[in-house]
Amino acid sequence: MKRTLRNSKKARELLHNLLEIGRSESGCFIGERFQPAKSAFQALKDALETHAWNVFEKFCTYDDQTEALEFLASKGIFFNVSSAVDGLEMYQDEVKFRQIVGNLTKNALHHRHQRVNVQLETDGDELVIAVSDDGPGIEPEHHEMVFQRYVQVKECSIVSRKGHGLGLAGANIISRCLGGRLELEREKGKGATFRLTIPLRLADD
Repeated sequence: MKRTLRNSKKARELLHNLLEIGRSESGCFIGERFQPAKSAFQALKDALETHAWNVFEKFCTYDDQTEALEFLASKGIFFNVSSAVDGLEMYQDEVKFRQIVGNLTKNALHHRHQRVNVQLETDGDELVIAVSDDGPGIEPEHHEMVFQRYVQVKECSIVSRKGHGLGLAGANIISRCLGGRLELEREKGKGATFRLTIPLRLADD
């Protein structure tokens, strides 16, 4: 039953992702004030539910966020918020913002060996979120490919397909529509870091 529930939630997430990509490309946004640290933390929690179920079950037993974060750290999952972001409010489309962070986090959880790191900080009037993993990394010549729809970079074509090639592509499309940018860092064999830079305020136009 738990496996069926997870699969149902994954199917629902896929549908929501497709809808938000379409809405973004059509210029449909809902601007609202929210705290990015809280929103990103919820995105991490949602990602754990569908991509790290055993960790998620224990994580939900903690009422205190500090204890919950300490537990995640013991599992190699780190969520770090700079003092400049703690308590900060931004004016953006929160649903789309959370979708971007969620897709980046799910990607990191899927490819990690032992470690995932989510870091939030500011750079002037922009928010910067870096999501890193210690997985196999991506060849430099494939950096642009990972942002293309329905494309997956595989070391071997025999490896079974576990995704749809929409997560990172959708995150890239939505981030651009929100006035931000999504960049990939690192080299093959050294993990990967996806860095989202997004304005603290959604442009009026």
